[in-house]
Amino acid sequence: MPLTRWLRERGRAVSGLAYATALAGVQQLTREVAAAWSGVDVVLSPTLAQPPALVGSQRVDDDPAADFAAQTAFTPWTSLWNLTGRPAVSLPLGDARVTDPDGSAATVPVGVMLGADHGDDALLLALAARLEEAAPWSHRRPGTSS
Repeated sequence: MPLTRWLRERGRAVSGLAYATALAGVQQLTREVAAAWSGVDVVLSPTLAQPPALVGSQRVDDDPAADFAAQTAFTPWTSLWNLTGRPAVSLPLGDARVTDPDGSAATVPVGVMLGADHGDDALLLALAARLEEAAPWSHRRPGTSS
């Protein structure tokens, strides 16, 4: 895919020093998050920055930089969990009515993200199970109401 090739070329252009500096930045971020959230069991945030997008609408094959920018703007909060290695889960606890460019509308699930401290995967899974008991989602599909 054009985005993959673009990312590969950008990666090849990074020097060893720049790579080590970036890793040090991620390690610093991990320490800062640990300090800021010390004593916090679970962090609640949106999963996405906007309602779910149409399939393919985030792709910009003729401009991979724009493609990457659109994707990172769409999912700004998930990166923190990926970078710091903390566990997180997205649960379809909300819904939104979205309208396609052709004017058709559908109700789509909206994710709520829960994150925890390193090693607290079991806490998130237990909380997710309790939330699913309280507000089941297995029957929900795009285009249906909750």
